Amino acid sequence: MKIRKTKIEDIEKVLDLFNMARFYFKENNINQWQGEYPNEIDIIEDINSGISYVVVDDDIVATFVLSFEKDVNYDVLVEGK
Repeated sequence: MKIRKTKIEDIEKVLDLFNMARFYFKENNINQWQGEYPNEIDIIEDINSGISYVVVDDDIVATFVLSFEKDVNYDVLVEGK
């Protein structure tokens, strides 16, 4: 298993992972990622910012963003939103 920075050519597999997560969350009544976020543009921005990573075990099995910047979207959360 290896962790490396996400490359542009990884976008389709990363989108597949997010779509699988959306399906799982919806099936389990978890109200997260049910809209358009994250989408291809978000992934490209994260790749270009150097904060997107993938976990590879023969194939891409996970993805994450590692950022030390403050995200104002988390300043005020109401009912998990």
